[in-house]
Amino acid sequence: GTKTISYGCVGGDFNEVLHAWEKEGGVPRSQRCLDNFKEAFEYCELGDLGFAGDAFMWRNNSHTAEKYIKERLDHVVATQGWCARFPAYRVVNGDPRHSDHRPIIIDTAGAAAVRRN
Repeated sequence: GTKTISYGCVGGDFNEVLHAWEKEGGVPRSQRCLDNFKEAFEYCELGDLGFAGDAFMWRNNSHTAEKYIKERLDHVVATQGWCARFPAYRVVNGDPRHSDHRPIIIDTAGAAAVRRN
């Protein structure tokens, strides 16, 4: 089929990690799962925008070290067109309040605001 995505940005809980370092504890993700997730983004011409803050967006509620798991399940991805339209973008992983996930803040003028100060 044909793709017609010119620019777009998607963020949220994808319930998967892109790289092995994005998961600590529990059963490791297979390389096949990592590759499939990465290939889905590549097919849609989406690149991970990175982040500032804690890499681990989700943590389980285990109070024992051997069962404690933390993962970067939440990502913000965008097309090159979106990045060109918002060149000063910045993604910040916020502080959790009443959730097991951290909020994702997508600031489209973040770097420009820092440069102006």
